[in-house]
Amino acid sequence: MFYLQESFTDSTGMYIIFAPVDGSAVKYIMEGKNTDNVGMLASGFAVLPCTSEGSILTMAFQLMDEEISTPEYLPPLAVSTANRLVSETVSLIKASLMFNSAF
Repeated sequence: MFYLQESFTDSTGMYIIFAPVDGSAVKYIMEGKNTDNVGMLASGFAVLPCTSEGSILTMAFQLMDEEISTPEYLPPLAVSTANRLVSETVSLIKASLMFNSAF
């Protein structure tokens, strides 16, 4: 698995966008084949300053739904997975920003 990533940081905020790409898809692209046939599910986050004591964090995730979900029903495993993903990501972002602000 490879990850394509773009990031940007300045005084107005920062963002990181990433997409996991299967190794066979990377090979397919490197061979010059049609990239329209390669699916990517980009995810990412942005951190924007809000006040002198806080920030606004916006996250977006695209996930494959391996279970049968409908707008009216989300399987408990899907809800649990989404909750874990958001919680862990917020913790990692917070830890990273706290570490970097110490320097």
